[in-house]
Amino acid sequence: RDPASNRSVKPEYSPPAGLLPAEGGTLIDEKAEPREVLATIVDLAVRGYLRIEQMTNAGGREEFLFHRMKPIAGDESLKPFELFVLAKIFGGDWTLSTCALSEMRRDYDHTFPPIRDRLYRLMVDHGLFPASPARMRTDWLVPGGALVAVSFVLPNFWPSWLDAYGVVLPVAIAASGLVLVGWSRFMSRRTWVGAQTLVAVRGFQEFLERAEKDRLERMPADTLHRFLPWAIALGVSERWIFNFRGLKVDEPVWYTGTSPFTLDSY
Repeated sequence: RDPASNRSVKPEYSPPAGLLPAEGGTLIDEKAEPREVLATIVDLAVRGYLRIEQMTNAGGREEFLFHRMKPIAGDESLKPFELFVLAKIFGGDWTLSTCALSEMRRDYDHTFPPIRDRLYRLMVDHGLFPASPARMRTDWLVPGGALVAVSFVLPNFWPSWLDAYGVVLPVAIAASGLVLVGWSRFMSRRTWVGAQTLVAVRGFQEFLERAEKDRLERMPADTLHRFLPWAIALGVSERWIFNFRGLKVDEPVWYTGTSPFTLDSY
């Protein structure tokens, strides 16, 4: 179980300092998913490292292109994880300046799993998890699967005096294994720091979902775009964008679509 947190959730009007959107999204459900990668890409675009272009390809399908906008090497404002994501998009030798989302999807096995594992290691280094959540789940899944397998072969090797139990013993062993398998997905846990940070992340998530228009009007003009990566990572992007209906919103300089910018097409 997570260490107990003595802080109640209250709206936070900015994300936790030093935390990446991808870390916040993973902290919520203890799983690194493609949306955390997307949130990182959008965050880099908002900060000027990329430009995202929506277009229609020759087959009439929607396509997104990522254009690298400025030099990457030696930029101290880029964190190692962000640099790793950029290297996966444009190649470690930085020979590419444009990459299509469809290409990343085709190369999914060589793109997302390494980014996911790197994100888990980052969160362990930051003290948010004692070990990789994937590893903690595996530590329960593997023994559970082993017990199920043992229940099928054990009757062929056990001593004769166990015959008195009939099928009860194999069934009990298999049931125990299934319990471990079923619960393995819930067996990752956060550290004390992770539990405290989670409270702050949930508070910011509440703000993104319930932000009032009068407060948004008083915030900087780039608020929608600046916090959009967080809304994506926390799974509330639609609600975050909806909160700005009726308000004047600057057109994004990091994104171009197939039609003029509106909140409905964002």
